[in-house]
Amino acid sequence: EVFTQSLARSKAFHIPPLSEREIRTTVQSIITKEESKKEESPVKPGTVILSKFKDVMEEKIEWLWEGVIPKGKLSLIIGDPGHGKSLLSVSIAACISTGRPFLPNGINPEIGNVLMVFCEDGAGDTVKPRLRVAGANLDRVMHLQVSGRFMKLDTDIPKIEEAIRETNAKLLTIDPLSAYLGNVNSWKDDEVRRLLAMVGELAAKTGCAVLCIMHLNKKVSSNAIDRGMGSVAFTAIARSVFLVGNHPEENDPRKILAPVKANLVEKANSLMFRINSNEEHIPYIEWEGESSYTTRDILMTGVTGVSEDNKLEQAILFLENQLRNGEKMGDLLFKQGLKEGLSRRTIERAKDRLNIISKPQASQGGKWFWKLPYVPRNVEDDPFGDL
Repeated sequence: EVFTQSLARSKAFHIPPLSEREIRTTVQSIITKEESKKEESPVKPGTVILSKFKDVMEEKIEWLWEGVIPKGKLSLIIGDPGHGKSLLSVSIAACISTGRPFLPNGINPEIGNVLMVFCEDGAGDTVKPRLRVAGANLDRVMHLQVSGRFMKLDTDIPKIEEAIRETNAKLLTIDPLSAYLGNVNSWKDDEVRRLLAMVGELAAKTGCAVLCIMHLNKKVSSNAIDRGMGSVAFTAIARSVFLVGNHPEENDPRKILAPVKANLVEKANSLMFRINSNEEHIPYIEWEGESSYTTRDILMTGVTGVSEDNKLEQAILFLENQLRNGEKMGDLLFKQGLKEGLSRRTIERAKDRLNIISKPQASQGGKWFWKLPYVPRNVEDDPFGDL
């Protein structure tokens, strides 16, 4: 039918008319292209898709920084203000821009462009001088902004993807993540999960590593999973999470970068560094190798200001462990604590530090039961799994 119509139009409008062979070839070419478009048409959103794993292509995890920052994934660095989180992101950007190793005697990373999103430091008076002192190739490091307003991750992902593809960026840093959530409530798991799924998909599609900086919340806990600002979904969704904190030993000015969550490696090690300044008083990172200190060491020093063998610290750890799976009777906690060498007064002080909730239960004869004001998470027992 299409051929007949085309033949008639050729006789009416072409001088001389096309041959039947030319018309058949043209019609067949058009049909082939249309069928090809149908086959390549995107699947409508909401369509259920089933894939056999025998048809899924295996992929090897690739690293921007071995064991710390994976390519095409979301990573987090969390910590209190003043501990060097932003300075670390500058140091990492400088290494990517030049192909210089992150650590002394380390492996040279793949050289590439870096996009930086930030708002707490000035581009000209703080970030550029720090990049310069860190030895960055300033032609390869770019400040990514949206004109007239803050960037919003819930609406600007397409713009960010366009910038990544245009520059072929290897790394995108966002500092701090909480400033760029748009209309997402940072304390609502479902909203945070949807947003970070979009960020993770952006990283996966472009192959660009996304490194976000987050502050710690004010909870008193030795578990770093509990300490990220906002919903626990932030640390659940990220594939690599590291904590920056003060050295646990008193009067030691060094900092520790400790793994909170490292899903993609068998074991990640803590690293130690100093924040030095040059003659212009511009700070820079100086690495000092691996450390045996953990996130718990860092956080408990921040909570108590004393070493781990202190009775108050022991009591805090004791209560966290006892109440990890739910509430317990206060009298039983005092008895168990006494067996472990903890006085009633010390346990009460630890209870106050942890802001433990204490309520009487009529069904138990009015006895008082204690529970933590938050739900503790263990990396090993992450209820969200490897998302």
